[in-house]
Amino acid sequence: MKVTREQILQTARKHFARTGYRQTSLAAIADELGVVKGALYYHVPGGKKEMFDAVISQEEAFIIERMTAAALAESDACLALRAAIRAKIGVLRLRRQEMGVPEDVLEEIKLIVSSQTRPFHGQELALFEQILRRGVEQGCVRPLPDMAVAVSAIQALVRHVEMQEAYQQEGSSQLEALLDLLELGLSVSKD
Repeated sequence: MKVTREQILQTARKHFARTGYRQTSLAAIADELGVVKGALYYHVPGGKKEMFDAVISQEEAFIIERMTAAALAESDACLALRAAIRAKIGVLRLRRQEMGVPEDVLEEIKLIVSSQTRPFHGQELALFEQILRRGVEQGCVRPLPDMAVAVSAIQALVRHVEMQEAYQQEGSSQLEALLDLLELGLSVSKD
């Protein structure tokens, strides 16, 4: 049977979501695809690490696409920031539900991804900066003495809560309270 790189990555994605990186074997992926393990290396020469990186990159591209679309749908920058953050958390919630990712696997994936510098992190920072700059221009976000620090702080905050179950619930009051505080801290004083 002929297999494509995309088929390999889709199968690897399921295995990584079910059993995590360490417990996923190339043999199990090859068995599910009906090929010998060596056939995987034709499309993915870097083996399991390359597969994992490619799967994570696909997920990150989807997340940044959704975040950007959500932000662009809002004319008000404060609402755009909220929308982008909600979009990210919503995609993560949906993926977690779709794939039935166990908590221990989620923790392992978080540790691996957070230990790497990935292009997604820079794209997310750029999106947050673009939104804040738009907010300053609109007069709804106060001028920030160090935009890079503010953007990094927002990203760190989002990364801290994005995988926590309390924030992933649909219409989470914790998420809304966090977004309210973030908006309050960024908003121009109305006195």
